[in-house]
Amino acid sequence: MILGGIINLLASRTPITTIVPTARIYPEYLPQGAQMPAIVVRQLDSMIQSQSLDGDKATFNSLLTIDCYSETDHVQSDAIAIQMYAKPVLSYRGTRQGVNIHGILGDGSMEHGIDGVDPGSDLRRFVTSVDLEVVWSVA
Repeated sequence: MILGGIINLLASRTPITTIVPTARIYPEYLPQGAQMPAIVVRQLDSMIQSQSLDGDKATFNSLLTIDCYSETDHVQSDAIAIQMYAKPVLSYRGTRQGVNIHGILGDGSMEHGIDGVDPGSDLRRFVTSVDLEVVWSVA
């Protein structure tokens, strides 16, 4: 549920979609043969933060990793990742696809990696990953 809300938020941000078309923002996994650049939003963990006994909706904390892919170099994947820490994303409060987003937290760090495209191939994808914590509830 939270993945749909975050993907919808990222797809609405022009600085992100200028680099990555909305059709290339994926939940959980990068499809085989996906065109670059691309973004994958993965949920690592989720736990109930609070739930009242009078029937109020629960609030959740979810840890998400956002992987930003490029086939050229880390300069492009970094440019995408930097947008995750931009004010429109981190300061967002509102409702997206049935999810009330109460806050998005990030520590500003980025992790670099290189993915092999196919076993035995020299082709590589450059990945820059950022972790975000999202506080949310069902709308």
